[in-house]
Amino acid sequence: MATSRTGRPWSRIVKRVLHRDGGICHLCGQPGADSADHLVPYSLGGARYDLSNLAAAHHNVWPHCNRVRGNRSIVQARADIAEIIERAEPSTATASWSW
Repeated sequence: MATSRTGRPWSRIVKRVLHRDGGICHLCGQPGADSADHLVPYSLGGARYDLSNLAAAHHNVWPHCNRVRGNRSIVQARADIAEIIERAEPSTATASWSW
């Protein structure tokens, strides 16, 4: 599928992913995801438009999980995101954070 990541076809793909995943970010587990994250990054050989390689994630919404992840592994990104959330919300117990 030849399409731009900023064009209408990409927007349709993102909407499908968000609907499928219920708007829950796969990186932090919180609602409000606004983009699709490549499970295997495109730059590392992942399929660009394959729905099975995409999952809902925050991009323009705090905690910006997709931006934090970048090209790193999901495991490393989740650890970094948990730390970001804990620093921003120290009153909430993150001991329940588990993946």
